[in-house]
Amino acid sequence: MASREQSSTYSTTSSLVRDAQFLSASELDSVPGQTVLQRCLSVRSVISTSSSFAVRYGEAASRPPQQLVEIGIGLQGVILEQGGKQLVFKKELAHIVSHPSFIWNVQHEHLLHLRVIAAFDRYCEAVGCLVRVPRVFDLILPSDEQFWADMLPKLPEPFRQRTTTITMERLLPLPKVVRRALVREFSAIPDLDDDKVDGILAMVPNKHCLARTCLGVQDRLVHHDKFTLRNMPLWLKRMQLLAMDTHTIASQLGMAYALMHWGACIDGDDVEFVLGTSALPSTTGAAAQGEQTIPGFQHRAVGLYLIDFGQCSEVDLSDDVDVVYQRFRGIMVTGTSQDYIPHCHKTPDLFAEFARAYVDAGNKILADKGMGGRFDLEWFVKDYQEYAEDFLVP
Repeated sequence: MASREQSSTYSTTSSLVRDAQFLSASELDSVPGQTVLQRCLSVRSVISTSSSFAVRYGEAASRPPQQLVEIGIGLQGVILEQGGKQLVFKKELAHIVSHPSFIWNVQHEHLLHLRVIAAFDRYCEAVGCLVRVPRVFDLILPSDEQFWADMLPKLPEPFRQRTTTITMERLLPLPKVVRRALVREFSAIPDLDDDKVDGILAMVPNKHCLARTCLGVQDRLVHHDKFTLRNMPLWLKRMQLLAMDTHTIASQLGMAYALMHWGACIDGDDVEFVLGTSALPSTTGAAAQGEQTIPGFQHRAVGLYLIDFGQCSEVDLSDDVDVVYQRFRGIMVTGTSQDYIPHCHKTPDLFAEFARAYVDAGNKILADKGMGGRFDLEWFVKDYQEYAEDFLVP
């Protein structure tokens, strides 16, 4: 049987193989960058690669546990990886510990993350949602003597304190062939040559590349000095340039928001939608034969992921209906939500796709909960559009 660490990565990817478009990184190296991105930035793509990332992970998996490396940092936590492991750690920052009244802490996020996973597990197939949520596992408290005795010496110096930590499924970055194409197409660096591209790709933060699907923003100018591949935004203009299926992305985001709101009962504040990858099993048919699957970092399935629940809050659907509407609506028109939700006036066709999927998925979820007559989601979407006129940039 596969371990929890192994099955966490493969459980949601094996079903993708049937409809996948398999691509070879070595063959993609010889085609223009725009073509690479057009082929790879799709949830039906599986990229076969012999990159240093795959080799490094394969080698590290057979060695004793190594030092942890920072691969991301946010308001309340830092993400740390350990080479060869399919799980990562999200560790609370020290300043959160010094402010115990701060409600957005890692323990709170762990609870909400579990709620989101439960909702997606229950309703994704029924509503047709392809957005995936990385699995979350253990909650490790500062009082866990055995864990910290082993872990503290392996932490980077700035994070070498006992703080609440959770373990999660590792969301893999986009492969190097895709990162190279992103640099060539969108960095706007003057006199860009192969040496400059290699230098950018060699920078550690640029190895941890996830691409945010920002349907709500037409375009933003970023000076080439500030270009980074970490959490790289794909503005709508960029997605259109690459002929990405923005209507399908809008529909998937609508379902995901409905699952958060009416399934998990959270407001979705400051969540992110990103394109990343997951490793496919390196032995075909192993699961069917009851064999142990092993890491296959050479074969990476591209997926659309929902991540980062650290600033979300719970919403009680038994509250007054208008209060519930206001909780959801208020978050949808502010913060990062507007990066992802299509602009209802600038791109009405994309917003219509988002709204249709949101209403259809939400109604199915509410019917399952026996609350179908309590909320009118078509009215809610229309009310959101009117409300948004006072908040959205015209």
